[in-house]
Amino acid sequence: MFPLKVDLIRKLDKLPVDIKEVMLSLMEYFEVLSKDMVRKEDFSRLEAIVGKLAEAQLNSGERLSKLGEAVNGLIESHKKAEARLTHLEEAIDRLTEAQRESEVRLSKLEETVGALIEAQRRSEARLDRLEEAIGRLTEAQRETERRLSELAEAQAKAEERLSRLEEAIGKLTEAQRKSEARLSKLEETVSALIEAQRKSEARLDKLEEAIGRLTEAQRESEQKISELAEAQRKTEQEIEKLSRGLRNLREEVGGLARSFSYALENEAYRRLPDYLREKYGIEVLDRIIRFDLNGDEINLFTRAKVNGEEVLLVGESVVKFAHAREIKLLERKMEKIRKAYGKKVIGIIVTHFAKTGLKEKAEDQGLIVVQSFEW
Repeated sequence: MFPLKVDLIRKLDKLPVDIKEVMLSLMEYFEVLSKDMVRKEDFSRLEAIVGKLAEAQLNSGERLSKLGEAVNGLIESHKKAEARLTHLEEAIDRLTEAQRESEVRLSKLEETVGALIEAQRRSEARLDRLEEAIGRLTEAQRETERRLSELAEAQAKAEERLSRLEEAIGKLTEAQRKSEARLSKLEETVSALIEAQRKSEARLDKLEEAIGRLTEAQRESEQKISELAEAQRKTEQEIEKLSRGLRNLREEVGGLARSFSYALENEAYRRLPDYLREKYGIEVLDRIIRFDLNGDEINLFTRAKVNGEEVLLVGESVVKFAHAREIKLLERKMEKIRKAYGKKVIGIIVTHFAKTGLKEKAEDQGLIVVQSFEW
């Protein structure tokens, strides 16, 4: 890598950032080129090696000559690289000088712009004063016209004074014309500003219209929501009334169902012993009862004897035997009784009416199905 001189580094630091980046890129490029050149340290090591070779091989003159030529070529390349680096430093100096001149010109330009801004400010102040003078002249003109009207009506001999006044008005008109010429430019600028303002107001009008529509839609939505809330409240009141009515109906239906069920059970307590003995040869030993076993209500329960073997009768009472779940419920209760008492259990379903398919299914599973019209 080429060593950077102190004055070169100082000059680089004075350059603008963009020019400094360009110069650093150029130096990196030259650094890549310089990798193929021999440095002074390499040359020193090469001379030491050549000395050793000269002591060891006195007969290698031809090869040393060639090596010397190569070394001379490398030295020449190094000198050329140094010369190119010198040119680069000179180019940096020229760029630094050009940048300095550019900054001087920029400073002058800034001063000129400042002067123009100040002149513009003074022109605006003069225009303000001119506008005030025109206002006063306009007011004076109105007053003059009023007085002229009065004088025209009252004094017919005021023509001379009116002539002088007309001359003065002519001069004022000329001055007004010149002022209008200067004001025309101002009016053009004001017109552009007015047009921009008009466009802004048009956009604001559209925005206000959109906001108005949104506000109206929001108001209508809130009104609809209020109406829906009121309708929802009334609906909830009606639903609550219906719920209360449904609960009452369920309670009444449940009461009727329990009444029918209890009536069927009570009738079964009286009729089952004879019916079971006559049709199935089952001898009921105790009174049939209803009881609770660990949370499960057993509708029908008693001891009985079949072919000399004591068994337990477990029955379920349903008004209408129409669902297979009654079979599973009875089998679960039978299993619970079997575990509690350790005896054979016979299951009975007592109902007013049993669907044919369910009755056959229950009987195939070893259950007894008794319909009330059969006893």
